[in-house]
Amino acid sequence: MSLDTTVSPMFPLNGNAPTSHTIYLALGSNLGDRRGNLAAALQQLIFTTISKLYRTI
Repeated sequence: MSLDTTVSPMFPLNGNAPTSHTIYLALGSNLGDRRGNLAAALQQLIFTTISKLYRTI
């Protein structure tokens, strides 16, 4: 995956890119080891806060 830095205000060409962002990301898993899949995904991310795990039926 490559980011097109020529058109995004998040990545300006002048080098004054913001250092952090607030995002809300929802992850879900419905195959195999659901809790394990989510744990593996979380290990790939840098985060400051994680909400509780909710099981839906």
